[in-house]
Amino acid sequence: MKRRAQKVSYSVPVGYPGSSQSVDWRWPDPKSPEWRMSEREGVSWFSAGHLTEQGRSAILEHFGLERVADQLPLSLLARRAPNELELMHFGLSGGERQVHRSDRIGDHIEAQLAA
Repeated sequence: MKRRAQKVSYSVPVGYPGSSQSVDWRWPDPKSPEWRMSEREGVSWFSAGHLTEQGRSAILEHFGLERVADQLPLSLLARRAPNELELMHFGLSGGERQVHRSDRIGDHIEAQLAA
């Protein structure tokens, strides 16, 4: 049974896993379908504004899309959902399926499920 993508948040670390910076889909506003920057202070996460080039690079690396970076400028990538990015990876990899997962503790949702 194929599961449908939902309007949920999805997180990618900026720099390294466990980093205090992240780029997030639909966070902090679940009604807003866009990538935004966030920062951790202690155990809490706070919004750090719109997607930056550093966040863009983290997303491209996470989804294995570095070789098509020129086709995904910041303005376009900012509104591209995780499930769409995973489909792009699938197409570029010749149909080889790789499961991409959100990287926030307690929030390891698969990209194919995040619209």
